[in-house]
Amino acid sequence: MLSYEDILLLFPEAKGIRFPGLTFGMIATDPGEKMSKGLYVPLDGGADLLGPIESGAIASLWPKDMAVPAHVPNHFPLFIVDDMKLAHERLIACWEGGSDKQIKPPRG
Repeated sequence: MLSYEDILLLFPEAKGIRFPGLTFGMIATDPGEKMSKGLYVPLDGGADLLGPIESGAIASLWPKDMAVPAHVPNHFPLFIVDDMKLAHERLIACWEGGSDKQIKPPRG
């Protein structure tokens, strides 16, 4: 299980509420998939977050070059990333590692 703090270590730029202690139950890439405490990753570049929010997403990765939709609530954290595919790969590697000791901030 990953926490808000874990994701913030991976992707330090964030918008919306700061939510220490928040944990994610799953990582989802399908906006219509039922997700319990899901972290949504819009791999298809979809600009709409209403579907994922209605499906149970409690936060999302978001492309740096895309404006945040006006309907996104302030209490919905967004982690801003440059490359969605690479960000997804990093998330999966950390999720499968199962240890926050394996999570390191990006180099650069």
